[in-house]
Amino acid sequence: MTGTGGARQLVLSEALFTHVLGKDMYTPPEAVWEGVKNSWDSGVQKLLTPGQKSFDIGIDLLFFKSHPLAGDKSALLIVDNGRGVVDWRQFLSVGSDEAITHGMTDLKRIGRFALFATMKSPSIGYKVVTSTSATGPVSIISMIPAKLARLEIPEPEIVPRDDVRLSGFNTQGTFAAVVLPDIVESLWNEATLIEFLRWRIPRRSSPQGFSLRINKRLIPAPPLPTDLVIEAEGIVGHFERDQRKRPQGIRFCDARTNTIVAEAMDMSRFLPYPFGRPEITGDVFIPDAIENQNTNRTEFSPAYLALKKWKRVQEILFTYFCPRLLEHFGEYVASDSVVKSVKPIIAAMNEVWGEPPTDVKTPPGITPPDVLGDEPGTNEGRNEGDGQSSKSGPRGPRQRRPRPFKYKKGTYFLAECAMDPGLTAEMTRGGNIVYLNNRNPLFDHLRKAPAALQLHVVEIIIGAIERSDPDKHAFDMKNCAVAVQESLNFFYEKQNKRATT
Repeated sequence: MTGTGGARQLVLSEALFTHVLGKDMYTPPEAVWEGVKNSWDSGVQKLLTPGQKSFDIGIDLLFFKSHPLAGDKSALLIVDNGRGVVDWRQFLSVGSDEAITHGMTDLKRIGRFALFATMKSPSIGYKVVTSTSATGPVSIISMIPAKLARLEIPEPEIVPRDDVRLSGFNTQGTFAAVVLPDIVESLWNEATLIEFLRWRIPRRSSPQGFSLRINKRLIPAPPLPTDLVIEAEGIVGHFERDQRKRPQGIRFCDARTNTIVAEAMDMSRFLPYPFGRPEITGDVFIPDAIENQNTNRTEFSPAYLALKKWKRVQEILFTYFCPRLLEHFGEYVASDSVVKSVKPIIAAMNEVWGEPPTDVKTPPGITPPDVLGDEPGTNEGRNEGDGQSSKSGPRGPRQRRPRPFKYKKGTYFLAECAMDPGLTAEMTRGGNIVYLNNRNPLFDHLRKAPAALQLHVVEIIIGAIERSDPDKHAFDMKNCAVAVQESLNFFYEKQNKRATT
């Protein structure tokens, strides 16, 4: 399209907001969390206003089978007691702008579009309801995708506080609320939503934290682990063994707001061993963490990870935390049956997809420390062809390193951890580590198992990779089955050759 000056004019579509920035980027629970974070940030901004008296930041999620501001459709309301929308320039800005003062949780400034992921028909839009005075009128703003595509926001409708359309939620004092109509069915599962959100609310009380209620019921955060508590140079960690079906690993929290900002399983390559082990769970509180959160909300920013400040954090974790963790939870040594049985599986994967690069480095978060069991240049204490020691050295048993392998165009690692016995394998979110569950009875039989069982393990590994990143692998059962069959053909051919010779 040509503009008035002869220049090309960019054309935006509704789908940019409803899908690209909404449904394609966020699941419905993640979108709700984005709304909660925006409400929390509004509360913090009010709390930091000069002359403001101290108050408890509160956020409510309210579900309605029918609500007048949703066209009498079902609705989810996210309501806060923050300062309201006081800066329209900030509200209407998208992306980073140094001239605008953002809140502490603002990173991409697209969280408002995440809310479209909560709706069955996002094209109808949602409403923002707000007041910046304790007793003054209320503004209602419609966020309609078709108008957003034309870079338009309708003028707010001004209504009194006793307007019948505001019934059902408390509008005392300054506040802001979003009214999300016709929400997806999954959000009506209150228990699932609570389980998702309760791990993200402040892990301990804080003046700049917040309380979260769902249908007026307070949602507490899970209690901090008390099995092992470590404190050193301003960093505090609470740890325990994760007994859940899907281990969550260690979480990093901001020491001021006490909210989770990063997860060890997503950034194990930047952490010393054993922080990458998923069966060790807990919360580590680090100063100034929230200001250095990455846009994916599960890692620290690359800029922060390059600073001396982060290097110091690594040193403290390595010096004070790692020895205590290893002493308490034990050194990780793979059993012979699992380690030896993995070798033909790795060979099969590499036969089909090629050898991994020779200079590939194991992510440090899952790499056990080198424990020297023999002198350099000797083979004492090594398994033939294994390259790893199975005997104890002067500092204890040698740790077996995860094994690299190729699948499609990626290089991955096979490692081990202890999970619920019903699970066989899990892969780190957004990472390249496939954890085999050494508590699953399947692996007790692998060393002497027939080829069919080894084939099953290959299928398990490929399934874990495919499920971990559906966007990258375009995962569906058919594609996964084809990929598995390509890898398994190596085993069948190998067995056929053995049978005919």
